[in-house]
Amino acid sequence: MLLGSVSGGPPLQACLPAEAQCTTMQFASLVGVIRSSTQSLHAGLLTLELVRTSFSRVPPALSTATSLRELSLTDNPQLVLSIEDVQSVLMRLPRLQHLYLDVERTQEHVSALLAHAMPQLQIHDGHAPWD
Repeated sequence: MLLGSVSGGPPLQACLPAEAQCTTMQFASLVGVIRSSTQSLHAGLLTLELVRTSFSRVPPALSTATSLRELSLTDNPQLVLSIEDVQSVLMRLPRLQHLYLDVERTQEHVSALLAHAMPQLQIHDGHAPWD
């Protein structure tokens, strides 16, 4: 379950049970956080956009979205991708092929780890085509 609130709006709650047919999720202006690493995302989720959030780390719950192929983390000024984010979350996404982020905020050693550990992954600077 994802919990948060839309800027200036009511709390946002989205739950994806295993039987749901949803394959794409987009949360613009999400200012909350994914509650804990024990919460899980739908394993059939293929595309996820987490832009303009208050995340300072990649949410651990993303590691349960094992079918995820595209992930956008752009426009997150507080988010600086870390080695721990790569090892504990991104490397657990075996089908991840496209990662959209603000490359200028990604440290060189983190980019090198991504390239080495996830050779199938294409890193794109800036917004995903569906943004």
